Amino acid sequence: MFNRIFRNILLLFIGAYRTIGTTHLGGSCRFQPSCSEYALEAARLHPPHKAVRLIAVRISRCRPGGSFGYDPVPASDSRNLLQKEMP
Repeated sequence: MFNRIFRNILLLFIGAYRTIGTTHLGGSCRFQPSCSEYALEAARLHPPHKAVRLIAVRISRCRPGGSFGYDPVPASDSRNLLQKEMP
């Protein structure tokens, strides 16, 4: 129950940022997928506490002289288990 509420609040903040924040900040990102797309995917694939950590780490790398390029969201543990079980 708590995870669902926290996830919905997180998705609300991400949606607000995508609607309001990117228009005022220029809408450019060093990474592919963009940081807001990354945040949405992390919030959908991972428990909220892990999604927030992944998002914070990603945003902390978005600085002058930082890395850039393709940086996908790591697979969730359940997805990894399913891939291991398949022949």
